[in-house]
Amino acid sequence: MATCTANPVNKSFVLAGDATFTVEVPAGGSAPHYTYRVQHVPASLRWDETWFAKMLTGSDNTSDYSYVGKLDGGTGQVALTAKSRLTPESYAFRLLNRVLARVWSDDLAVVEAAGFSVHHEGRCGRCGYLLGSPGHEVTCGTTA
Repeated sequence: MATCTANPVNKSFVLAGDATFTVEVPAGGSAPHYTYRVQHVPASLRWDETWFAKMLTGSDNTSDYSYVGKLDGGTGQVALTAKSRLTPESYAFRLLNRVLARVWSDDLAVVEAAGFSVHHEGRCGRCGYLLGSPGHEVTCGTTA
């Protein structure tokens, strides 16, 4: 049975299947925060297992995400592709890879010591269901 991921932002949470997390930037940054979503696509006859990283770019936090790139589940780094909406120089892209590098090394304390805050959005990393809401256990297959 699937395991619900209610943990803080860590490698398991990011790779769970439908993880959304926010990076709050210290005062003076280019934006107050960036919200990212990592979605899993299982392997098929045509494609290998893949994780796609997206960034919230509009006001609707359920559908206004723009494609950033493919996440390497082994290294935790996002690679841009031809359809990526960001460039290698963009702050949002560099920030995502820096934060994920710390997540993969289980060292978010370095990010937080620099004044950044990284947190999930109160939703299961696997199914996206609101944590603590009735029915989540049925949707995800376990209790959170």
